[in-house]
Amino acid sequence: TSENPVYYLGDQVSFAWILNSTSWSATFKKAGIGSINSSAEMNWQDIVWVNEGGDGYGKNEGIKSATYTVNSVGTWYYSIWLGWGTNVGNNGTWSDGNSVWAEGNTSFESSSFTVSALENPLSQTATAYSNYQIDLSLTNWNSKNVMIVRRLTSDAVSNAPTQGTAYTVGASLGTGIVVYNSNGTSFNDTGLTPGTGYTYIFYSENNSYYSAGSSANATTTAVSAVTDYFRSKTTGNWSAAGSWESSSNGSSNWITATLVPGSSAAAITIQSGHNISLDANVTVT
Repeated sequence: TSENPVYYLGDQVSFAWILNSTSWSATFKKAGIGSINSSAEMNWQDIVWVNEGGDGYGKNEGIKSATYTVNSVGTWYYSIWLGWGTNVGNNGTWSDGNSVWAEGNTSFESSSFTVSALENPLSQTATAYSNYQIDLSLTNWNSKNVMIVRRLTSDAVSNAPTQGTAYTVGASLGTGIVVYNSNGTSFNDTGLTPGTGYTYIFYSENNSYYSAGSSANATTTAVSAVTDYFRSKTTGNWSAAGSWESSSNGSSNWITATLVPGSSAAAITIQSGHNISLDANVTVT
């Protein structure tokens, strides 16, 4: 690690030490890291044996890289716990001057670093592409992955993700559903309902830890196509768009038509109980 490291929630933090000892005993040589500055609260690991001799000290040599996922924002501490007769060696990178060391079975000293919160993705947008699709774009913050949650704008606010929990596409978060979890900068959300408002919450994601989230809204269009399926909506005149409903597949997502059916329509149905009158010639399939 550097002298002034910068870490973020969810980072996997590693610290390494080179140790020299006349007698090797892992029992009294441990590396630890923790969010509380206490030897009892450290996550300790035994220091790993590397090789014997060749260290310039004429003693045994060992190194430990202690790696942890930092799971809370704030000050964290790291330390080594050493047995009697053990010193921190200087290999040109680490030395007594910039490494933490302790000597004696009950000695404990530590140094600290700061873990900051993840920031949200940048420049996020949501743009209606069609009756059934909204296109999303964003700029990744600090090269982190992005998770996007979708909910109906009319619904209550969706739940925030639980820190440390992984979510796959399709997972529910209260009123929301995860529609994207990857490292891209764009996503086209399809299969939506025409004329419906959607809210998208964008989270930076780092090893299943998340930023606070920022949102963008869009409403799918509600425009008929000449090739849609049409059915009567009420009794009325053929030439009045309000007399009709349209759907791209004829089975779902019916909307009030924005044009009248003609010869390109997939099908035209006058529903039972409706009377559609003609005041001009029309051509149909």
